[in-house]
Amino acid sequence: MSEIWKKRILILSVILVIGAISVINYKLQNETILETSSEFVDFEEKQLEQIKGDLIIGGREPFDEAASEETTESEITDVSVEISESDYFMEAQSIINMDRNKILSMLTDIIEDREVGAESKGLAVEQKLKIIEYMNQEQIVANLLGNKGFEDVLVLITDNSVNVTIGAASLNKSDIAKILDIVTRETLRPIDQIVIQNKI
Repeated sequence: MSEIWKKRILILSVILVIGAISVINYKLQNETILETSSEFVDFEEKQLEQIKGDLIIGGREPFDEAASEETTESEITDVSVEISESDYFMEAQSIINMDRNKILSMLTDIIEDREVGAESKGLAVEQKLKIIEYMNQEQIVANLLGNKGFEDVLVLITDNSVNVTIGAASLNKSDIAKILDIVTRETLRPIDQIVIQNKI
């Protein structure tokens, strides 16, 4: 009889240990998801800080209207060529892509880990798809703006804003209208979430 009780106690102990390990593993995986999500938020804030300049919020203010009316398309093109030589836009895009790819790699590791629970995997998949969607939208917006004559463009989409940096000495009303039209159409974001800036 005592042998049966010993076996029962041993089985119960094993079950409790397995249960404790499962709970600990679940909590650790959720923490990993949260860390990855917070890294993405930190990444967004860091990138926004790097590209801050003379901001035009919602395509309204501030910009020099008198100077903008005198700016011609050829002047904007000349400035864009100078900026291309400085490689600012290519370097900024490269840094953004590297940081994003690092986050995507971490999320992929979570998704492919067999020990991760279904809920944690779901959160990781959701986060990964959101980042990929932002990257696709950024590329589409940049290409469309390039077709409109804006040669140097940097687009960064976050949860709360769409930041567009244009390589030009200034932006006139026509430029801003073109940019807003493309951004609102492709991202479906309201104008108050769109930040346009020029960088020389």
